[in-house]
Amino acid sequence: MIPDKIVTHCPQAPYFKNTYYPKGGYVTIDQQVGDLIDFYMIQFYNQGDSQYNTYNELFVNATGKQFNGTSVSEIAKLGVPLNKLVVVKPILVNDATNTGWVDSTSLGQWAIQANTDYGWYAGIGHWQYASDLTGKTISNAAGPLISRCSQTGKCT
Repeated sequence: MIPDKIVTHCPQAPYFKNTYYPKGGYVTIDQQVGDLIDFYMIQFYNQGDSQYNTYNELFVNATGKQFNGTSVSEIAKLGVPLNKLVVVKPILVNDATNTGWVDSTSLGQWAIQANTDYGWYAGIGHWQYASDLTGKTISNAAGPLISRCSQTGKCT
């Protein structure tokens, strides 16, 4: 990590799938310079209409020829720390070309479930800011996890 700086990368989830990348894709990047990267803001959208739009697809077991093995827990099994894997979703259906959109309340519930199931707490990011100027959507999605972490202290 670089003192007084936060460094992020924003890959789509399949970039962690080393079967597509002879040199290992983002798994290799994490192995070689991951200590300099604070978070991977993973774009779990624009990758097919039915990808990453259920709890199972997003956190447990991604399916499909191009996407299998790229859920949050599957990326972590490849050695990338869970506390670096931030789930990024579009705020509105129209914020993505080919969706992956999930309503913010469901996303908030899934975050709690992933914390229970895996100890995941890296957080939720949204695309794009202009679609949530009041902060209501991101509050619905990330608020439950933030509250749980504050109450339990188990998110550090």
